[in-house]
Amino acid sequence: MEEHPFQEVSLDYFLDAFQAKFDWDLREYIPQWLHERGVPKLLVRNFHTRRIQTEDSEKRFVHFKVWNPTGVDAIVSLEAWESARKKIIDQHYLIEAGCAREVNYYLMQPSSDFLRVRLNTNLSQNLPGEYENAMESCNLSRLDAGRFDCDTSLFYPSENEIIVDDEDEGFKVIKRKSFFFTRKREGYQRHIFSPTSWSPVFDDNINSYGEFVRGFHCKGAGGKQADVEWNARIPRSGTYEMYIYVGMFLNDWVQPLHRYTFYHDGLAESIALNINGLSAGVKSVIYYVGKEPIELWTTPFNFRGGWVAAGIFQLTEGNVKLVLHDDGLKNNEVLMADVVKWVRVE
Repeated sequence: MEEHPFQEVSLDYFLDAFQAKFDWDLREYIPQWLHERGVPKLLVRNFHTRRIQTEDSEKRFVHFKVWNPTGVDAIVSLEAWESARKKIIDQHYLIEAGCAREVNYYLMQPSSDFLRVRLNTNLSQNLPGEYENAMESCNLSRLDAGRFDCDTSLFYPSENEIIVDDEDEGFKVIKRKSFFFTRKREGYQRHIFSPTSWSPVFDDNINSYGEFVRGFHCKGAGGKQADVEWNARIPRSGTYEMYIYVGMFLNDWVQPLHRYTFYHDGLAESIALNINGLSAGVKSVIYYVGKEPIELWTTPFNFRGGWVAAGIFQLTEGNVKLVLHDDGLKNNEVLMADVVKWVRVE
């Protein structure tokens, strides 16, 4: 574009220039792009970085898994910046239709402490399409660099987990005045704002949960009070630990105390979650047994959100429900509702 501004160039010239710049020959993909229909959507797992000490130096190890369950090929890009303007990595990987791939990549230790790593799904149905480097742990089958085949079973949830996301049928908005149940399906707003009713949002700066759409619902001050609820069915009796997924706001909005009621086995048990205390490492979850509060420690967040343990319960087979209450909000306060899961521990 700098050499030929506002000029037409031949396809062969463009393809030669692209290959010289990115070491990628697009000619074999042109017929496919012209004739196939659809846009891929990708499942991404275990994207993270970690430090690995070798005999000579310290390196950064980047790992991720991607499954393309659609009938259209996809290309993902691994990008890294050593500073706000110095891009040091721009790697591209073909994820063929119906295939799953595991990628390992080694970066030399950058000269500064700043390192931003991002996985970009490019032209896809993923929303948002970028994944930032979360320092999450996972079991790795190999540490050698490269792109490898991957078992698609690794992308399915554990048989001991019941997950209800705000995109699932089990998530509902309850308008208190009319007792009207609704599941809003309007388009997602790109950035966090303060709606007067529960609205779906996604924000690149908040680490929210999701498969193809990583969004959440939020509600600010004004409008009628309305609770939200997650409904699930426990498939077999046992001991379950409940987790609530929360994101950390990085702007001027304040997340007030989130009050929940967990309904199960004829009981209604109260839970309070202090989201603002998560990053400080204070006792952020208060689980009430009757009128007696039990304070639970939570692991301090070092990124932008994650799972928070909210108590262990004896559950029998049947339906359960977690309700997040809207008790009125101040002008700068926002409630957040994303995903809840129950994990069978015994």
